[in-house]
Amino acid sequence: MTTLILPPRYSEDSIALYQAASIENWQVERLQGWRIPENFDITRDFAIYGESLFGAVVSEQLNLRLIEPQFDWLDKLPQKFKLRKIQCVTFSQAKEFDQTAFFKPADDKCFPAKIYQSGKDLSEYSSLSENTPVIISEAVKWNAEFRFFIANGEIQTFSPYSRNGELIKNENNEWLATDAENQHAFDFCQKLLDECPELIPPAVVIDIGEIIGKGWAVVEANPCWASGIYGCNPAKVLKTIKRACLKVGEVSEIDTKWIIERKD
Repeated sequence: MTTLILPPRYSEDSIALYQAASIENWQVERLQGWRIPENFDITRDFAIYGESLFGAVVSEQLNLRLIEPQFDWLDKLPQKFKLRKIQCVTFSQAKEFDQTAFFKPADDKCFPAKIYQSGKDLSEYSSLSENTPVIISEAVKWNAEFRFFIANGEIQTFSPYSRNGELIKNENNEWLATDAENQHAFDFCQKLLDECPELIPPAVVIDIGEIIGKGWAVVEANPCWASGIYGCNPAKVLKTIKRACLKVGEVSEIDTKWIIERKD
């Protein structure tokens, strides 16, 4: 039986996953803090869900490895799936970038991801390590954006989440997009999976969107165990998360390239 590990803070997503796990006859442990209780049976099968740092801290205590995209994943995609200039650099290099662009920390939320006039605007975050990975992307405007949970190269569930930078949730808590947009997003994601299987982690969240004036493209990829679920099917999300949480002895050769060893 799988045990779902949740953080102390309640959220709409964690509640939805708690309910789905109960229906699936999983055990659920909502921790009181970020420390695993004494006498906790760490031999069980686990799935962790929470913010990135929570996942890193708890997985270490449970002797687990978590699958996630490498920091330069987006940079490595073929241009036809990006439709914009993208590069992965260090924080030191990012501060030297002299053009307006979208700057995003590649690991965790150590500074706000947004359009900056130049890399000089990052200087206020001087406490960051100079080696912190940063994604610099050509500034574009997105129409509809969609979130896909993917496990073993297959789309498990997806949902629209944004239009023109605003969440598209209506008063009935429905995440809405047109049938045509849903189909375009699904077809584009499936094309990515079909043409670039070697670039797809065994468990991942990939965001797809329509760049105004350019077409459909990949927005970004994130760890499935630390991503919002929006209108996605919680049971399918659980399946994806479970694939991403591995005991040390269960890590395959394929999995190894998608495990980031962080240093203190």
